[in-house]
Amino acid sequence: MIRIILILVVAIVIVAIVSTINPLFGTLITALFIGVVLTALPFAVFLAIAPIFKQLVDDPDAQRLLTLFVAVEPGRTVTIMREGNLDHFLHGKDDRKLATFVFDEETFTNYYLNRYDMYVFRRFGVRFVGIPFIHSIRYKGLLRYKLIGEGNKKKFMLVKAGDPGYYTNHVRTRSNPWYYEWEKVDIEGIPFTVRGAAYYRINPNKVREANFDTSAWDEQLNLAVNREGRQKLRSTMTIAKAIGIVRNTIWKDTPPETAKLTEVADEIMEAVKGYKFKNPENGITRTLEAFGIDILHFDIIDFDPELDGNALKAFQAPTLARRLAQARELEGKGERAYQKEVLAALASQPELAEVMSRNKALVDAVKGGGEITTLITALIQGLQKK
Repeated sequence: MIRIILILVVAIVIVAIVSTINPLFGTLITALFIGVVLTALPFAVFLAIAPIFKQLVDDPDAQRLLTLFVAVEPGRTVTIMREGNLDHFLHGKDDRKLATFVFDEETFTNYYLNRYDMYVFRRFGVRFVGIPFIHSIRYKGLLRYKLIGEGNKKKFMLVKAGDPGYYTNHVRTRSNPWYYEWEKVDIEGIPFTVRGAAYYRINPNKVREANFDTSAWDEQLNLAVNREGRQKLRSTMTIAKAIGIVRNTIWKDTPPETAKLTEVADEIMEAVKGYKFKNPENGITRTLEAFGIDILHFDIIDFDPELDGNALKAFQAPTLARRLAQARELEGKGERAYQKEVLAALASQPELAEVMSRNKALVDAVKGGGEITTLITALIQGLQKK
């Protein structure tokens, strides 16, 4: 602002001097100066308030012809291109008032464009894309899954070309789930659909590699997750781990085998991180990490047996039968233990025992092998009568 005021003051002084020396030429210079000011003033006002117009802020789904600004959230990085080549990056900031900018990596080469970029960011929280038709945002189509719904109604939806959310204007530099769905995964002869998430991030120091060292970083990630994940799952997973089947040792004192999905997930994660991509031109191999893709965590969310009708019932029947049998036995043990406690109490309470023995409903219940609730009901009735 101070620079602009100084320029205006100098221009006015020059016009005044020229008018004194040559009035006619001074008149022409004055008219030209006034015309420039009247033209530039509305433009300057427009630039000062332009970020409030949402139509000028980037929307990856719309990809408008005229996009002047982009909102960059923390943990995201936007790539700015200049006539098809990389110009600089825009890194999301946690605090726009205290944010600092890395020179050259996330700034324009032009001083005035940088000043305007910092102005709109600190005032409005958006970044300046650049000069229309010269600077542009690098968009990327991502063929991926999204998790939609709430609670038990969540499901995976494949985002395809043309769907809202297919195009993105940034990469994620903080942990973010990359959902996967594998169909027909053979586990001990049973086909399963497996769903889960690989938590990844683009290394903030390797955004250039992720964007330009490979034609599609998301395809690299998908390839490693699907190939290594499916293979490792088939070799390490059992049905017992997949659906928690209770084995024949259910009646022993030792607890049934529990599903150690976290261990399997960790093995898959290490396999995915170690997957090597070979360059067919020079034979050099590189991992995801070399492309700037960090795998932070791996989750297995759901196993769904691909069986239907009678096959699914037959598959579930042994487990269900064992669980019901276990429940009945535990329930029986509970009843017997409860009855022992009642008998012990009656032994120390002769009067209470006498009341119960005179109660016909109680006697009938005992003879009929009634449940403990019936015995207690009869007991209460007997006490009330007394």
